Amino acid sequence: RAEAKESYGYTEHTPLTIVCDWDFRPFEFLGSDGNPSGYNVDVLDLILNRLDIPHKFVMQEWHEATMMFEHHDVDLIHALSYLYNHRPYVTTQKYINYYNLRVARHIDTPPLRRIADLDKTDTLLVKRADYAAWQVQERCDSSFGIKYCTPKEALMTVRNKRYDYFIWGEEPLKRKIQEFHFDSLVLSRVDIPAGELRIIGYDEDIVNLIDDEFTRLEQAGDLQPIYDKWFHPERVHDDESPVAIVILVGLVIAGVIVFLLSRLTTLRVKAAVRK
Repeated sequence: RAEAKESYGYTEHTPLTIVCDWDFRPFEFLGSDGNPSGYNVDVLDLILNRLDIPHKFVMQEWHEATMMFEHHDVDLIHALSYLYNHRPYVTTQKYINYYNLRVARHIDTPPLRRIADLDKTDTLLVKRADYAAWQVQERCDSSFGIKYCTPKEALMTVRNKRYDYFIWGEEPLKRKIQEFHFDSLVLSRVDIPAGELRIIGYDEDIVNLIDDEFTRLEQAGDLQPIYDKWFHPERVHDDESPVAIVILVGLVIAGVIVFLLSRLTTLRVKAAVRK
């Protein structure tokens, strides 16, 4: 597939560049070793390696990441199709992660079922440029306040009861609450529909290549271990286990055969002695 690399002009010196959110676990985040990590990083890395396209991941604060993409400083971004469903942007069709929103609140705070239930005394916390922020802005008619925070800042203030609610993605919220051991925080549903996270770029040919390769990998079952690694770590994919079982069964059968042959030989010897 070297022709793909040549035809699209990407080299080790000028690779395809993907900008990622450095704090969006398990989709994409900066790992403890300083390297890009997460489901999206693993899947895109696999796809682009299969296509033989040199590439690199650039980790940024999410608001900065969206600005870099919109200024054409990078080639691809993993973002809400809701925000980029028009030209010049091109989105994948098959490569989709669903983005469910949840409200983080103190266990003593009543659930927020509807955004319309907020009033002038309320301030809702959101992450800048996140899907939740865009949805809330569209619904906000000055009946309540909006405050932009990093997830850590938002969760700390909700835990300390300075503010009541922080809206963000369900999976990132679970990971962040677990990371900081905020046991007094719980999640509840809110009346904002799930969004669709897709790979978005400017080059339709590149986006289509990613879509096609994603489909092939999905059909071959190569994506399931990556998905389980980040979303269901309790499902262990140990490729060595079946081999070990086969070897163990083979050893048991061999042992039984050796025992039977030994027993048979002993009986024959005894029979010969009697004669």
